[in-house]
Amino acid sequence: MDINNAGTVLVVGTDSTGVGLPVGSYLWDPAARTYTALPTTGPSGTGPVPIARTLNERGGVAGGLVSPVSEQAWQHTATVWEPGTLVPHTLSSGGTTDAFATDRNEKGMIVGWRTNAPGAAPTAVYWPSADALPVELPGRVAFEVNDRDQIVGIRAFPTSSAFPFTAVMWEPGRGSRLRTTDLGDEGLGSYVNAVNSSGRSAGYVVAAGEQTPYNAGGWWNPPRRGGCPGSC
Repeated sequence: MDINNAGTVLVVGTDSTGVGLPVGSYLWDPAARTYTALPTTGPSGTGPVPIARTLNERGGVAGGLVSPVSEQAWQHTATVWEPGTLVPHTLSSGGTTDAFATDRNEKGMIVGWRTNAPGAAPTAVYWPSADALPVELPGRVAFEVNDRDQIVGIRAFPTSSAFPFTAVMWEPGRGSRLRTTDLGDEGLGSYVNAVNSSGRSAGYVVAAGEQTPYNAGGWWNPPRRGGCPGSC
């Protein structure tokens, strides 16, 4: 899933079939060739499964504790695992029933999503710190945040005939200020997966093909101060 500059690798494991809910998440130490399992909040071997998404440079992990509630729905509890100790810290969902953390920067800001019920459409959120309430963003999912607190994710794009999402960047400011910038696409939608330390982001853009639309790799420059989108 991820790797940091120290060479530690974040791994999500499945059973031998590779089907269904993963069995856990682990940190792989390539020097010692050992796995360390991320703990749950309950006794070992019981309760929800830790599913991690990102690993930061200090060794902290962002993700969630996941339990099935039906054949097509899962309960998510947004969780971060603290650097060094890997002690799980459950994040507030702000009163909803389902939330998941997708990334955490070195300053402690966490991003992700929450829903009002398992299986419902998500709303993008960020947590200013692990002990803070989530703050909603105008979009569906926040995927990554850099150390400048620039958050990338997707919002709904209902006018597209090909793809229902488009890439967006959010930049929380002091107080209640929030700068939102559509990163741009070719009118058919786009998807952003990652942002680097300078604010450049990457993902894909839906382009019109001769017969059907197709996905083309895309990257965006940082948004300009005036609010104009970056280059796609």
